[in-house]
Amino acid sequence: MYEHNDLKENIIDIVDWMRSTEFADCTEKEIGSTHQAYGIIAERQARLKICMKACDTDVSNTLKLIAEDPSRFVSAVSGLYNSAVETAAASLMLARDAKHIVDDMIDGYKTPLDEYIESMDAEKDENFEETEESED
Repeated sequence: MYEHNDLKENIIDIVDWMRSTEFADCTEKEIGSTHQAYGIIAERQARLKICMKACDTDVSNTLKLIAEDPSRFVSAVSGLYNSAVETAAASLMLARDAKHIVDDMIDGYKTPLDEYIESMDAEKDENFEETEESED
C-alpha cells in the first residue's frame, strides 16, 4: 500500500522539479516585497478555489446521475477526474510559488532564534574586557 509520507515526498520532488524546469518561468523573478509575494500566492489560491468548485459541481452531478443511465454517470465521473487533475495541478503551482517565495525571501529574514543569538553575541562583546599584559 502506498503510504501518505511516500506520496508527500514524491510531491515535494515534483515541486522541486517544477522549480528547475520550464514550469519555473513565471516565478523566477525575484520577490521584492511581502506584498508582491502575497499577490502571487493569492492568484494561485484563487485558481485553486475555482478548480475545487469544479470538483464540487462534478460530485454533485454524479449524485444526480446515480439512478440514471450508467453511461451518463461514468461521463460525469470522467468530468470529475478531469477537474481533480486540474485541482492537483493548481495545488502544485501554488506549492511551487510558495517554495519560490520562501527560498527567495529567507536570505533576508532573521528568525527569532537568529535575533536572540545576535543579541547574545552583542551582549557578550559589550561585557568583554581586554586584559592587560602583566610584566613578569
